[in-house]
Amino acid sequence: MKPERVIRSGCPAFSLVERVTQVTVEELDNQTYQWYSGYQTLNIAPSQIFSAAEYPIRQAAVAVSISGLEELQNSGEEAIIDLLESRIMNAEDTFISFCAAA
Repeated sequence: MKPERVIRSGCPAFSLVERVTQVTVEELDNQTYQWYSGYQTLNIAPSQIFSAAEYPIRQAAVAVSISGLEELQNSGEEAIIDLLESRIMNAEDTFISFCAAA
């Protein structure tokens, strides 16, 4: 099923109908690999190398904020942008590392 699109106070949102995501997982090496020479018969038997896995839908969030003091210490629009860019990069790195560990 596809997510239903819901409009609330002019802001688009998504209501997830599906609760589980199915993916195909490559589990094993193909067992038909072989060395050969000349007219030797090749193994063309089918190999079962894939299986399915189901994962429940999860949500993750990383907060990006600056305090009033940091805003005062970084006077000027470019300084604020630089500060926020570094905080956003840190948030992205944190997200990636925690997702990889999950």
